[in-house]
Amino acid sequence: MDSKKLYWSLYHTLSSRQIDGLTFTQARGFLDSIGPAQIHEWHAWYEGLSEWKPVSAFEELNPAIAHDARHAPPRPPKPVAKMTGDETFSPVLEYRDDATRISISLDDKGYVDNRLNRRFLQSYRVQIPFQGAVLTNETVDISLGGMALRDQLPPQISATFTAVLIHANGATVKIPCTIILEKDGMHSRRVKFTLSNDTEPILRTWLLSNEEDLA
Repeated sequence: MDSKKLYWSLYHTLSSRQIDGLTFTQARGFLDSIGPAQIHEWHAWYEGLSEWKPVSAFEELNPAIAHDARHAPPRPPKPVAKMTGDETFSPVLEYRDDATRISISLDDKGYVDNRLNRRFLQSYRVQIPFQGAVLTNETVDISLGGMALRDQLPPQISATFTAVLIHANGATVKIPCTIILEKDGMHSRRVKFTLSNDTEPILRTWLLSNEEDLA
């Protein structure tokens, strides 16, 4: 199993903060931005592993291993932080395997900005299996990470399910979903996606055809 082709999760042991759905290069770029002094605070996991492991256990992920100089130009000057809502976000760079770099964002505690997946004010019909029937719902906003639904899901529904998203042109895509819980344990209207190599390009194409970006 090629770990570089799988999605990774990172876990910060001091804050219990978990970051899911990262590509290998996103995970490596994020850890590289933290620096070696804090690496021991982080564990990593990808599908197929039986348990979380310290980041230092992954030779391919450990930022302490120097990048090939041909693919790692010096870091630019530290950018000026910008205010977004009540938190401070600073752009950092993710190194791709093809030697290009793109920006991701970290908050003032060093965590990935949850809005890394842009949300769009796009409405798609959603069909969800429930007790032998099909619930019909609609997206309020949607991203590659998940969607917010117009109607509350029933409390009896399974925490994981496969939803069918229906485009206005009639095209459909099936996506495994996980319900996000509120602090009181109640179901929220937002669910998280688990995209595959087949479904991610389809959903990305749908979203990028829409110009309304939810800040």
